[in-house]
Amino acid sequence: MPEQSFFARGFGTLLTVAAGARGRGVGPCLLTAVETACTTAELFTSTHISNHPVQHLLRRAGRRPVGLLHGFDEGDPELIHRCPGPRLPGAGATGRRTPG
Repeated sequence: MPEQSFFARGFGTLLTVAAGARGRGVGPCLLTAVETACTTAELFTSTHISNHPVQHLLRRAGRRPVGLLHGFDEGDPELIHRCPGPRLPGAGATGRRTPG
């Protein structure tokens, strides 16, 4: 379940796929599960700028980088990605949650 501590928005904190299971579709399934469980109008996640496999996974899943945070790990900033809003349960065409 995504946290809601990222400026009152959903945030997928840590998704890990065992080395032996990589390349078998587990990562996209995990991303979909987090999107399905999200209860906010927006959902974000992050990865180190050096983590190219996760960046590739996020790009394939339609996530786009929206920000860069420096200072957590010296020399390896966090790249913040946003989930396309219409993919979240209950989100309308604008990506905003509909009442109900």
